[in-house]
Amino acid sequence: MQQLKIGGYIRVSTEEQASLVDGSLDNQKYRIKAFVEVKNIQEPNWGNVVEFYIDDGYSAKDTRRPAFQKMMTDLKQGKINLILVPDLSRLSRSISDFCGILELLKQSNSSFLSIKEQFDTSTPAGKMMLYNMINLAQFEREQTAERVALGCHSRAMRGLLNGGQEILGYSKVPEQKNTYVINEHEIEIVRTIFKKFLEQGSLNRTIAALEEIGIRPKVKQNRKERLVERGYWTHQTLGSLLRNPAYIGMREVNRKYKFKEQRTLKPHQKYQLVKASWPGIIEKDLFESVQFSLDENKKSERRRLASAEKRVFFASGIVRCADCGRPLIGQSAHGRVNVHRYYVHSYSKGDTITCSIRRIRAEDVEVSLSKHISKILADGQYLDSVADRIVSQAKELDATSKDQMKHLQKELQGAEEEMEAAFKFQVSAKKGAESEKFLMTKLDELGKRKSALEKGILELEASKPSITSLSNVRKDLENRVRLVSKGWSKLSAAQQKRTLRHLIHQLFVGPQGIDIFYYSNAFSEGMTPAGLLTEQKNTTKMLPFRTLGTGKIDSKLKIQNCLSASLVTSPGIEPGSTV
Repeated sequence: MQQLKIGGYIRVSTEEQASLVDGSLDNQKYRIKAFVEVKNIQEPNWGNVVEFYIDDGYSAKDTRRPAFQKMMTDLKQGKINLILVPDLSRLSRSISDFCGILELLKQSNSSFLSIKEQFDTSTPAGKMMLYNMINLAQFEREQTAERVALGCHSRAMRGLLNGGQEILGYSKVPEQKNTYVINEHEIEIVRTIFKKFLEQGSLNRTIAALEEIGIRPKVKQNRKERLVERGYWTHQTLGSLLRNPAYIGMREVNRKYKFKEQRTLKPHQKYQLVKASWPGIIEKDLFESVQFSLDENKKSERRRLASAEKRVFFASGIVRCADCGRPLIGQSAHGRVNVHRYYVHSYSKGDTITCSIRRIRAEDVEVSLSKHISKILADGQYLDSVADRIVSQAKELDATSKDQMKHLQKELQGAEEEMEAAFKFQVSAKKGAESEKFLMTKLDELGKRKSALEKGILELEASKPSITSLSNVRKDLENRVRLVSKGWSKLSAAQQKRTLRHLIHQLFVGPQGIDIFYYSNAFSEGMTPAGLLTEQKNTTKMLPFRTLGTGKIDSKLKIQNCLSASLVTSPGIEPGSTV
């Protein structure tokens, strides 16, 4: 009997569980190793664990798990032919997903084994028991989710909180985490904000007035609100504050379903406004006046946008600054006679622009691109040179990835050996002794290091290039160019903008010109997001070309092949050199 090539799959549902050194992940891994050792004693050369696939902090409700996807890929490629799990629920808690897994195992002539539930799937009775177990796992997951939802809904209906951040005017105290308590120092600030909005009549003018008198938003530990952390108001933060019924002592239940068709929702999902467990600090008349003004502003803004002249910047979304890597966005300037269009830095309050190019005329970028796209299809040698360079870069990246993988795997092996040795010493150490404390600290450090290395290996494996033939790359590029160039001159600016994204991923504008990065099918799925984009399940890579000018930023730009093969992997990296 040929030795089995085993893929050990282990999983925990939360990051907190995953961070425990002596927790679930290590226990699951130990159970799999011990099981394989026993089986090899019972049946010599029964099997060998080729690799452990670890999903830390992922639910089994679906298959969107990085390690699971990698395991399925290895299964198709024949790297493993047995999936071994500590128990059935680690692999899946969905009957439909599990059926798909079994079908894939059948197609790959592979098998599946759970240490806890060892059913013989070659018999009808064994299959029935296996499906019943998965069905029960799915039922348990759905029941748990519904119980949690009902519990949260019940608390919300009583006006209590289910977590969340503090808001301006209120605080949270450890003794009453499920409600707000009035912050006496912030009450007048909130009232001033509401009154200022009624005085100013718009969010823009209100923000300016608040900044003038030194009123800042309440800092929240939220990366999405970095401007708030720096003490700046935004339309979103000010609008959310003014719209929040918590200030009149009311609690929104199921706010995320507010604008959905209520009759299609379950009773515990419907949007409601109930009395809160905390007192209001804003008078109801003042609050309603603010809501009326906000609604009127929204209606007038919609009317203005509907009647405004549309100016589409078809390179927006793909053009960036070569110096800092930040996006450049379309902006119009009104002259005495004409409207001037530019691409300028995406700007937030407090940002300082020190790049060599602050803005560039939109016409220069767009006309050059249009001319380039209209001509390159006719030049077969041009596309041949592009395809040849893409393939050579893919091979270079593949070699680099292999070297990096070997290095990471060696480090991971060393970390696991150190952990195993530390575990042995811990068992023999006296309880409460200094040596035991030292070992626990050491294990904690090693556990974090191991998790980081495993994550790095997964990311590197996902970014591994799939070398395809030169003819396939050439054909893919030609198809993309043909798609874009077909009727290009007759397309509207909005249509050109949509079409352009089938060919070009990014443009980097610098003092020497513009680097253009094309899509290609020479790279496999799952590469790092910086510089990549998934389109129709095929992740693509970019190739640089340089648009050359005459030295003046406002000059007409000419596109020329750039032979330097500089791959962009992060914003702001130096583009390819000019020839």
